[in-house]
Amino acid sequence: MLPDFLRVGPPTAGIFLIETMLFTGMMFLLGRNNTEFLATLGLIFQYATMAMMIPIGLSQATVQRVPVSVAGNVGNSPANLKQVTQASLVLVGLYLVVLAVLHLGFEIRFSELFVVGAPLDTQVRDDIDRAKFLTFAIIAFHALIIVMAGILRGIGDVQSRLWIVLICYWGAELGLGVYLIEVAGYLVENSIKVVAIAKLLSLLSILLRFTKTLRCS
Repeated sequence: MLPDFLRVGPPTAGIFLIETMLFTGMMFLLGRNNTEFLATLGLIFQYATMAMMIPIGLSQATVQRVPVSVAGNVGNSPANLKQVTQASLVLVGLYLVVLAVLHLGFEIRFSELFVVGAPLDTQVRDDIDRAKFLTFAIIAFHALIIVMAGILRGIGDVQSRLWIVLICYWGAELGLGVYLIEVAGYLVENSIKVVAIAKLLSLLSILLRFTKTLRCS
């Protein structure tokens, strides 16, 4: 069984390492130009991390469920990969609807909840408010990515997610960020747009791979 573990384990660990280093790299990039917006993006990332807890839990459950469905039985009843896929996507979709109502409908700024013991700077609060739609878009894109990646990982497809992370995040996000901020001289506020673009590219890429894999299954 060791070859199977090695085929799945190291790429999965590599994905987490690459994504963590990506956020660190973006923070370094912003810190050289605008420490004020660095605080804003840090709060947004903290909120995004908190919001990802439910999709991550759903993804882990889906990883366990997919191999059982592929094997053809869950307890005494037959299971189907299509049913597991639909259930996972419906659940994450409902979660995003609830989050959208709270985040956009009631205009609750969850990012501000991470500030304890001192009043939040007015400029930072304004930056968070202006970025509310992009913040939700990043969370929504990432939530769908996580769940679809969990389904692929349950089938045993980890390599495609690794390459998508490398190309869309390190290639598109950091590359575009460095160009816009360091070369073209755009404001660092564009960094949140860059993150959203990279997440969208990653979502489209994994969706393409996802649909192809399911057709072949």
